[in-house]
Amino acid sequence: MNEKEELFIETIGDLKKRLESTNEYEILGISGLLRKLLIDNNPLVHQVNRNYKKKLDFEISVDQFFENLDKPGIPRPEMYFVQDGIDPETSRPGKASKSVGLQALLATPVMLIKEKVYSVKDIVKFEANVMGGVHSGYPDSSQEQISVISAEISIGGFRASLRQLKAIGRIVVRALEPLILQIEEVE
Repeated sequence: MNEKEELFIETIGDLKKRLESTNEYEILGISGLLRKLLIDNNPLVHQVNRNYKKKLDFEISVDQFFENLDKPGIPRPEMYFVQDGIDPETSRPGKASKSVGLQALLATPVMLIKEKVYSVKDIVKFEANVMGGVHSGYPDSSQEQISVISAEISIGGFRASLRQLKAIGRIVVRALEPLILQIEEVE
């Protein structure tokens, strides 16, 4: 196992541990791990998967709200949060699911606030780059509404954007499990 593979395995282990936590700081750290694995300029998953060429399939629930968002005659609420509904294992029973690639996962809408739709990538970057998962910063104009709502709305004891990380993290862990098994098999 090379250094990148070891880092990948340790990162997934850290992610799994944080997914079990109820501590806000531990959950916040999920954003940095997801950013490193999936979003950074040269995501760790791509660095590791170059040798294995595993097809990465992320199983997500189909959210009818976002599927129908721009259809005429359907009123648009001020706010909408997917939360656990993105994860087929925690969404309501009977909800359809689909397999998507990494870019489609990152583009999946999970939040609507005052006409602005936020994706998985938007939430991870907000928590990592503004709220302190990687470093503490200030929201840019596209993140301002998340920041306002985060200060005002709590879901399950956590701000909506922070809590969303747990469902995203569970999906990522399940999708990367075949790659982990292949790495460990080669060792």
